[in-house]
Amino acid sequence: YTDENMEEYLKEPLTKERALEWIINVSKHTWPPVNKVLAYSYIQRNNMCFLAGRLQEDMDWVSRICYTAETFSFCSKPWYYYRQKRQGSIMNSIKAKNIIDVIEMAAKHFDYNEQHKTQVSKLVLDRIMASVYMKINEIKKCSEEDKQKVIECIDANKKIFKIAPALKYKIFVVAMKIVGTKNAIRMMDKING
Repeated sequence: YTDENMEEYLKEPLTKERALEWIINVSKHTWPPVNKVLAYSYIQRNNMCFLAGRLQEDMDWVSRICYTAETFSFCSKPWYYYRQKRQGSIMNSIKAKNIIDVIEMAAKHFDYNEQHKTQVSKLVLDRIMASVYMKINEIKKCSEEDKQKVIECIDANKKIFKIAPALKYKIFVVAMKIVGTKNAIRMMDKING
């Protein structure tokens, strides 16, 4: 992965704040773990294991890096090539679990943010929620049974939808309150085109 404007962005001194700004708000590749290299001692010290049995576990893992890492460094040269949209890939066959795991992960980080209330946890949660809304938009690829499971998960985790990092997501949240989750999803699908 590379981001075209990385070198331009990194002309200024790299502080932790600036690194996190890049990872969370600027880079088009926030969540993939393949573009992150960690010291073994850091992995051990912070128990940096992936969540077992979850899809989209990358979000949790990278979020924990943002919470705990003290120093960052960047390499603007590509060193990994990732095949996207590969037929048969788990990421291309959308089922309820793909969406539910993201929503439940967001709920976990929502609780973390409520306990810690740091600038970093707020930044991370906003980025996670942007991913949640994008993932909800994939519900149209699900079976009717899976759509119902996702709607139930959204309704069970309504607290996280206080976070709406863009106007279209705020409209979705208001629509959920007025016309219900199922109809709000239909509206969001129309807005996203």
